[in-house]
Amino acid sequence: MAVIEFQKVTKAYGDEVDVLRGLDLKVEKGEFLTLLGESGCGKTTMLKIINRMVSFDTGHVWIRGRKLSEWDIVTLRREIGYVIQQIGLFPHMTVMNNVAYVLSLQGIPKVKQRQRAEELMELVGLPQEFLRRYPRELSGGQRQRVGVARALAASPEIILMDEPFGAVDEQTRNLLQDELLNIHQQLQCTIIFVTHDIQEAVKLGTRIVLMNQGRIEQAGTKEELILRPANDFVRRFMGTKGFMALLDEKKMKHLYQQILEEKISMEEVYLRLK
Repeated sequence: MAVIEFQKVTKAYGDEVDVLRGLDLKVEKGEFLTLLGESGCGKTTMLKIINRMVSFDTGHVWIRGRKLSEWDIVTLRREIGYVIQQIGLFPHMTVMNNVAYVLSLQGIPKVKQRQRAEELMELVGLPQEFLRRYPRELSGGQRQRVGVARALAASPEIILMDEPFGAVDEQTRNLLQDELLNIHQQLQCTIIFVTHDIQEAVKLGTRIVLMNQGRIEQAGTKEELILRPANDFVRRFMGTKGFMALLDEKKMKHLYQQILEEKISMEEVYLRLK
């Protein structure tokens, strides 16, 4: 069952060229959908439409079987988790109050807010003592984890993530990606994740949607986009970087270790590839 559906959706900002051009897309319940493409291709606009931060010009959008226009905007936003690169934590609030913010708006008792915040801290890999801290006392990676915890607080069925790990270092980004995969596996929620990074899209997505100038060039599994590209654009975009992202990471690490220990040489590796 589709929890989100776009049908012939168009969107333009002022007199600019359409950001979305007749977009058709169904997002199934429990999917981890990665939206991949260059800057300006319409990825973020799609998330903003879902969350009613911007309107669309023509077409139709449904959320859980209801037209987007039929949703009360406050109710909609409370039922959808949203994580962005800038995180958006309230600097004057403790981590506890940031995580429980939506719960407080819903009138949830403070005892239950605390209990839920403690559960979420464990889920995102942070110690409960951090609940007493302020955002300024955390590292970039820790703040991102808090942002994810806040998005999960009200147990949303849908989570929107707009390049949430783009501002952290590579090692931290890999750890956050692993934690997010574990969270998705545990909660079976629907995640729509925007990225311009091929490796990130391949690692995270159960399905990848590759966009270009407001249109979907191809939607499918990572194997379909990389090994069976629909057109020249997909082939060029995914390229060898996409193919490398398909390779088994554990086997690559094992091979690298063998090279470091001089158990095998690069010449032997190349010979095996011939």
